[in-house]
Amino acid sequence: GDNPIEREFSIASINQKGNRFTVNRIQLDMQVGVGNTVDPDSNPHIMMKYSKDGGKTYPVERMRPLGKIGEYKKRVQWYNCGYARNYNYKWRYIGKNQFSVFEIYIDIESGED
Repeated sequence: GDNPIEREFSIASINQKGNRFTVNRIQLDMQVGVGNTVDPDSNPHIMMKYSKDGGKTYPVERMRPLGKIGEYKKRVQWYNCGYARNYNYKWRYIGKNQFSVFEIYIDIESGED
């Protein structure tokens, strides 16, 4: 109907055998540039949130644009995503338009502890 669809997805916990590590970048390879057919000048966003306590709390939320209609080369990336022993990630999108995620890339730099 006319109501937007809420979509949420997550990945399994990321850890490095109890050692601290840095997440330099996260990239979603996904369908971009579909915009909003009701308001062609709008730029829909996706929200990412993460937890450092095994998924008990998700205090940090960061938004990224998915591109207006026709912006098919838009990249959905987050940089400087933190330093921890364990991360859980969730993403959420609310909208009426098409939505597909193909792959998730996470650039991790191992630390020593």
